[in-house]
Amino acid sequence: TIVGVQAQQIDNFITPQECQALIDKAESIGFVDSQVLQDGKANYDLSSRSSKCCSFPIPELEEKIRAIVGNMKFEGFQMLKYEKGNSFKPHYDNGNGVTKRLFTTLTYLNENYVGGQTRFTNDGLTVHGKTGKFLIWKNTNAGVIDQLSMHEGAEVLEGIKYVLVNWILIE
Repeated sequence: TIVGVQAQQIDNFITPQECQALIDKAESIGFVDSQVLQDGKANYDLSSRSSKCCSFPIPELEEKIRAIVGNMKFEGFQMLKYEKGNSFKPHYDNGNGVTKRLFTTLTYLNENYVGGQTRFTNDGLTVHGKTGKFLIWKNTNAGVIDQLSMHEGAEVLEGIKYVLVNWILIE
């Protein structure tokens, strides 16, 4: 489904078993507080982002995504864990022009939580997480921020939300 924000959703992109295996791996590695990019530097800013993250390579998922986007450069996977009360306020994924993030991909790893929707605040699109769902959207057009790509991770009201994010770079 193509929408105003130049986004596409694919249900059942990965199986529930694959999702659980990724969650289990991240939990065994451990999570750290998520950071945000401000003026080109990574900082902790709990007023805008209150999730935890864990990074590790996932070659089999990278291969599936490359089948969609081609042989582009990936920034790397980051699993995000949003517990009750966690959210990520409206933002663009380009680090205020510092990064070269052409596309963002999200793979939802579970759905047994309340709240936590991905909302494109300038477009009106709201995406509800579903186990195995893949979401990809374009962040820039000809090097200019796509204003419709502003999005947020709404507050999780109950349960824990796990989502895998990756950025596909211009260069």
